[in-house]
Amino acid sequence: MENKVNVNRSVVFFFILLVVAYIPVFMKEQILDAFVREDRIYETLSPIYLFVASIMFGIAFYRSPIKLKLKDPAWLKRLSFLAFCVLFLLATMEEISWGQRIFGVETPNLIKDVNVQKELTFHNLNIFQGEDAKLPLDFDQLSAIFALTFGFLIPAVCRFIAPLKNSLITNFQFCPFCLGCCSLSII
Repeated sequence: MENKVNVNRSVVFFFILLVVAYIPVFMKEQILDAFVREDRIYETLSPIYLFVASIMFGIAFYRSPIKLKLKDPAWLKRLSFLAFCVLFLLATMEEISWGQRIFGVETPNLIKDVNVQKELTFHNLNIFQGEDAKLPLDFDQLSAIFALTFGFLIPAVCRFIAPLKNSLITNFQFCPFCLGCCSLSII
């Protein structure tokens, strides 16, 4: 019963977050621009959310009772906590341009020439974005695919295919199906 209450609270929280996230869409263009431009409130919330996710996965890794033993297949679950912790920390640093604007670091000319936003970021390199993009997907699209896969598709498959769920629960961490539905609506 307690787990169901926590899930219900999480669904309500994510629904409120979703509504708040889409409020500026219905505002006048000047107000929308004031909210979503570089270094404004919505742009600032992204690294905060990513950093909180990194901390949460770091805590999950630290508190996980599963030992890193190859004989126990559940060690992958603990390792996935660490991998997500590092992934979200790297995403946080990319989102704040590795602290470039915070510390007033100039972008070297070599990087300026190949970076769409002229910043110290990997995800803004012109091979990923802009007219000279060499790859078919940019980082925004890759992030959406990541969220769709881990936030919705895997939980949906596990919800409806019990044997797969039992196998994945012991080996990997994934979010509950109802939270996955919320992540789908955020994408």
